[in-house]
Amino acid sequence: MYCLKIRFIILSFLYFIFISCSSHFSTVKKPQESSEEFSKVVQTIALELDKANPSDRLIRLGIISISPSYVNPKDTDFKNEFGEYFTEKLISYIKRESKKFKLFERARLDVILKEHALALSGMINEQSAKKLGELAPIDVIFSGSYTKLKNCIDVNCRLIDVVSGEILLTYTGRIKLTENLAALFKYDQPLQSGEEVSYVVKDPCAPFNEEINRRLNDLSSTDKVQIIVDIALKIPFDLECGKIHFSIIYAFKRYKIENEKYRLFLINELKGLDFPGNDDRALQIFKYLSKDGKISDKEWNTGLQVLRKIGSHALSSHIAALLYFDRTMEISDQTFKRIDEYFELAKTKQIGLPAAIDFNSAFFEMMEAFNYIYNKDNGVFIYSYRKYKDLLTLDKKGISKIFGLLRVMYWREKEINNKTKILRWICDHFNQIPIDDKTAENLYSFSRKMETELSKKNDFGKPENIPSEHLNILVESCSDLFCKGLCITKFRSQREDRIDFCLKNNIPCPDNIPTIKECLNMLSSQDVNERIRGAEILEKMGEKAKAAEAGLIKIFSDKVLAHGTEINIINRHIAKTFGNIRTTNPKALELLTKAIGSLGYKVPGAATDALVMIGKPAAPYLIKALKSQFGSVQVRAAVALGKMGSNALSAKAALKKLLKSTKNQAVHSAAEQALREISK
Repeated sequence: MYCLKIRFIILSFLYFIFISCSSHFSTVKKPQESSEEFSKVVQTIALELDKANPSDRLIRLGIISISPSYVNPKDTDFKNEFGEYFTEKLISYIKRESKKFKLFERARLDVILKEHALALSGMINEQSAKKLGELAPIDVIFSGSYTKLKNCIDVNCRLIDVVSGEILLTYTGRIKLTENLAALFKYDQPLQSGEEVSYVVKDPCAPFNEEINRRLNDLSSTDKVQIIVDIALKIPFDLECGKIHFSIIYAFKRYKIENEKYRLFLINELKGLDFPGNDDRALQIFKYLSKDGKISDKEWNTGLQVLRKIGSHALSSHIAALLYFDRTMEISDQTFKRIDEYFELAKTKQIGLPAAIDFNSAFFEMMEAFNYIYNKDNGVFIYSYRKYKDLLTLDKKGISKIFGLLRVMYWREKEINNKTKILRWICDHFNQIPIDDKTAENLYSFSRKMETELSKKNDFGKPENIPSEHLNILVESCSDLFCKGLCITKFRSQREDRIDFCLKNNIPCPDNIPTIKECLNMLSSQDVNERIRGAEILEKMGEKAKAAEAGLIKIFSDKVLAHGTEINIINRHIAKTFGNIRTTNPKALELLTKAIGSLGYKVPGAATDALVMIGKPAAPYLIKALKSQFGSVQVRAAVALGKMGSNALSAKAALKKLLKSTKNQAVHSAAEQALREISK
């Protein structure tokens, strides 16, 4: 009990430090002493999720089915019925009650996980969440696990930011196990107790093993080491007595002991290995030979012959050991020469047993040997890709792996010329392969990542990680592919995301993006989502939406002071569109000025921003608004005039008059501030 109290104090202190330092909202619900009803727990989690998003911006939320903390490995019939039921109920509640999340379709998420061979389930960690964030257009991921007890079900959940990996929310709760819930665990079979069976096997190598292990306790002199080597040379390095040599290799590596006789013995043993991929002997010998940071030509040539006998399942680890790769070492010209020798064998299909592997497999085994995901330097990858990319086969598997390699290379590269070169390779790769939904998702995901990185500014106001022109290079090189990607997705939200990207980046897709006329028709639709989407697209068109001005004036005239969730959203989009097109239409300016007095959620702010964007032509209408009988309208009008700066010089007299006449302190302060801003 005392330890538990100490642990609780420590955890409480760490939690306080986290809350104090984090720029995000995070909450932890303490474990409950008693069980609660199922619906109550689901409702509580949904409410906690809402609190985790204190902003007004819709956050894209992906939800992964919660999974059991333990599954009996013998239970081949297990089905996660409770996890699926719990997750579906949570999704239903969020859809019905929450206004802060844009849910990412589970079917679409499952497709992404399957395509990228990710088995994300249960309580995922920060690294897995960040990986998923690269693959799917989501902001946060929700996951969890559960444990079925005798009379209850313990549930543990968390919400993770997929960009930073930060845990935004953790929740621990206990659900009362009812008869209905118990029925969902019909596939949950307990472990069966069984008898332990022991076997006694006579070890023919035991005498040698005992002698060697005893002598390995004293390596204090060259003579003592030589005695061990002399004994070892009489012991075959086979599958039965190999463990003796493994012990010697381990000890010699650990204590940096060199012995030329034993080294030659190991090289000769390599030559006699018929199927080196089926056991660990070749790998351990390679690691021993490279322990001094160098591999002689004799050792390399012998090792290269061994590589010819290894299948792709074990090839990369052997290459890494033979090339003595260490991420802290610099790659030498000799390394490149040996890479070329390896690829010459691969080109003529001289690598791999029981059958030769294809060039793609040989290439990616080499890349994996240099651990391309975690490497900090692109030298060997740029060299290998530039020289051998034309030999790679663009089959379905190859397409995915090539893009994965190039993507990692691009984000890791620091040198601008190399980074641009890799980006060009990525563009060429996309333009050489057939466009399907997977290709389109890779293209759009990569582009969204670029947008995110471009938004990160350094102290000089420039992007931190990539040149600002790189997104333009990608858009110009792959504009046709972006358009084709719009019409091949079966998910509505994904199509909308892609349309938004094309609109934002001025990618013309006349057959796939609604025209201005079609958007205006959508605003007259019976479907509320269609109406909102039509207004949203017009806003995203920017200056190109000028032709919609007359139609928008008519719609805005009818609803400018009305409010309600749907009307508020549409009015905000229309107001922003007027700002984007810099309208000078008197009716539009009059409506925008009227809208700053709206009771609609965020509508006054959108109208004010639009008037500021329009600038000087809007000033007379705002001056008129200073005479409003409503203080809130006067404040917003004064604030807008102040933001206009010199474009609102004509308002100085009206603002001074307002200062003398108003008794409203908020209006007085806003007018004073506006005059200061205008006079700068």
